[in-house]
Amino acid sequence: MWYVSKDGEKYYIYFPQVSLFDSLSGRWLLWVDPASQSWTLFNQQVKFVIDSVNNITASGTLNITSNKGAGENLTIKNQTVQAQQYYWDVNFNGKIDQIPGSTFTISAKIRWYFTPGIGLVKNQTDPSTFRIVVPLVMDTTFKGMGSKITLVDYKLNPSQTAKFAQTFNAEEQINS
Repeated sequence: MWYVSKDGEKYYIYFPQVSLFDSLSGRWLLWVDPASQSWTLFNQQVKFVIDSVNNITASGTLNITSNKGAGENLTIKNQTVQAQQYYWDVNFNGKIDQIPGSTFTISAKIRWYFTPGIGLVKNQTDPSTFRIVVPLVMDTTFKGMGSKITLVDYKLNPSQTAKFAQTFNAEEQINS
């Protein structure tokens, strides 16, 4: 679950709990800025648990950049709508703390599509890559599956349309 706030044309996102990158929890991040082509969402040193049973942790730099992508036509409620794409490039470069000389990298891309007057209409996570290298022992790459969620129907209460346009509730969009 996550929360969204709108300030003018900008949207901010808040994650109360994030399983892998706890450093993203409990802070508002600039999610969508129609006036910008790209911006740095997050770039810091992080440490997180990979395996809580064996107390295995990783530490390194997490860099997330947000970019304005291409527009896309989508069909929602049997109508074609123009959606603007924004995407996050997520990259982690670090090590497994308990294994000297190791490297651990994660690469992922998350896409968000917005339509004026409706809000979030599509979310797509591209297949991700996790790579672990232990010199002279292993060099393994894991591929994570992607996912896609597209809004097919929605209903706006006419008396709440103005309020909806100012306060975007992502959970309502996803569950619609």
